[in-house]
Amino acid sequence: MTPADRRFLRGDVTLGSEQSRYDAHYRIRNRVRNAVLDHSLLFEHLPERDRQQVFDPEDDRLAEAVVDAVAFCYLGAASLDASPERLVAEGVRRGERRRRGPDAPALEVDLSVRDADEERIEHIAECLDAGAVHDLDEPDLRTLARLLAEQSDRPFAEVLED
Repeated sequence: MTPADRRFLRGDVTLGSEQSRYDAHYRIRNRVRNAVLDHSLLFEHLPERDRQQVFDPEDDRLAEAVVDAVAFCYLGAASLDASPERLVAEGVRRGERRRRGPDAPALEVDLSVRDADEERIEHIAECLDAGAVHDLDEPDLRTLARLLAEQSDRPFAEVLED
């Protein structure tokens, strides 16, 4: 994207007409689509030295930018006719094959997305059963509060049994 595109997306610039806003979104969509398509070319043909220079360990912004890039691609993959988890796992597999070399063993990448509350609720129930309320941390307490608020019409013990 251009610096002007970035300012527009952040809301730092207001475009005068509806048509100008539409045109800006159109240009941004095209640039993003082309950037995503360019990743195949970059993966296959950009020399390792250049890739290493792009991912300069001195630039503190890059780690968060990579996380956001994965999140953005994951959301985009969800709209494709494929499992986003499978696409991300395949990307990791290809990267690992490139990193380890052609003689690397076959790799299994296990990526699963599941609701962490289920395990947390089991932990909460175990702590409450054992009388160890002091073992509950802040995320546990937030989960418990959310669960109780969602199930306010049911007895506490019954909520935890589920």
